[in-house]
Amino acid sequence: MLDDEIATKGDASMRDDCPSGQTDTDDKATAPVREAADEPVEKGRLLGTFTGVALLSPLIGFVVGVLVLVLLRGQEALQSLVWGISGTATNMAILPVVICLVGGLLIGCWARSAEKLDSLEQVLDEVRFTGGYHVRSFGKSIVTFLLPLAFGGSVGPEAGISGLAAAAVTWIGETLRHAGVRAMRTADVSVAAVLSAIFSTPFVGLVAPLEDSGADFERFTYAKLPRAILYALSAVGAFLGTQAFIALFGGGTGLPRFEAIGGDVLGNLVWTPLLIALGYLLAQASRLFGHAAKAGFSHLDSKPLAQALVCGLLLGLVALALPGVLYSGEAQTGTLMGSWGTVGAAVLIATGIVKLATTQACLAGGWMGGSFFPNIYAGVSFGYGVAALLGVNPLLSVAVVTTALLAGVTRKPVLAVSILVLCFPLVDLPWMLVAAFAAGKLPSLVS
Repeated sequence: MLDDEIATKGDASMRDDCPSGQTDTDDKATAPVREAADEPVEKGRLLGTFTGVALLSPLIGFVVGVLVLVLLRGQEALQSLVWGISGTATNMAILPVVICLVGGLLIGCWARSAEKLDSLEQVLDEVRFTGGYHVRSFGKSIVTFLLPLAFGGSVGPEAGISGLAAAAVTWIGETLRHAGVRAMRTADVSVAAVLSAIFSTPFVGLVAPLEDSGADFERFTYAKLPRAILYALSAVGAFLGTQAFIALFGGGTGLPRFEAIGGDVLGNLVWTPLLIALGYLLAQASRLFGHAAKAGFSHLDSKPLAQALVCGLLLGLVALALPGVLYSGEAQTGTLMGSWGTVGAAVLIATGIVKLATTQACLAGGWMGGSFFPNIYAGVSFGYGVAALLGVNPLLSVAVVTTALLAGVTRKPVLAVSILVLCFPLVDLPWMLVAAFAAGKLPSLVS
């Protein structure tokens, strides 16, 4: 029964004497299990609590979806303001260097006051482990989130937005509990909602929190069926929230949509193993760049200003030759779709590889953010470059290389496909699944 499935997981957030974020002993954590088994009233309360959260989940998702778009539009407006005013005022060939250095200066000065941004995976893990997510200051977290993106950092917005949304919903849930309203696991469903809003697909909000959930997180997590129900409800609510926002204010969100791969099926089959291998090697290169960046910037760990300035200088200098390394890559992917044919194969391939390196440099150099969107842009650029160089079907090259890269980095094939599934027609799904499971299950060459 549904209430029995819920009761299989002890949840500290259900107990008034154990606030969210604190752990307890195994005996205490499993107390609700015994109570649910022995007392029909307790079982009924658990089922009623789940029903209440299920009814609340679409509303939470809707609110989170609107919040995500507000943050994204704010980030885009600030980015346009910084680069637009600077370009108009100076018209310098070295503009990327100047802006990135200014960004490094501001990020470095802000570092001592900054609220650390956890990655998407870290936010998800903390919500699973503690039942909630907290930030010390919403205002400081927003500034920390905006600065790297506004000044061209090669990072994605998902890290800051996921933490802010999960913290906001955690605060709402705790406020409701203090008022005497049972609000169990609301932070958990917020993660599903924010993922759906960021990537503009309800599929990722359902898959990401469920795939590869380790035993370490089981104490504070619903059983899989109840979780799937709640995640689906919140993910759909978030998707509807983003669509309502777009209907009212225009614009869009998420990654662009490519056409169907098509072409000669036999020819596509011949090229697919090579493209999977290239995507897999890109994933290993990303890991290698990550190790190198951490080692390089570790000498400046005690000097955040110098760290951020060096990162800004490197980013600006590289952007003089390869401007595609700037920004998160979400909007730039759409631009690349229409212009890749006018760019040389060498530039496209180099941009894809160097984009992975600059993203890792930003993450190690104090320019906090996420890596999903930059990695996707890197895969798209590299895929187009391979198509231009070898004469491969460009849509096949982009789909297979990007999926293999994302699956190789995350080690989660289903998550990779769920993020990219709305970028390509469903008829392309077999190619993506093969690429994702081949690259995602191969042993990593770089730990």
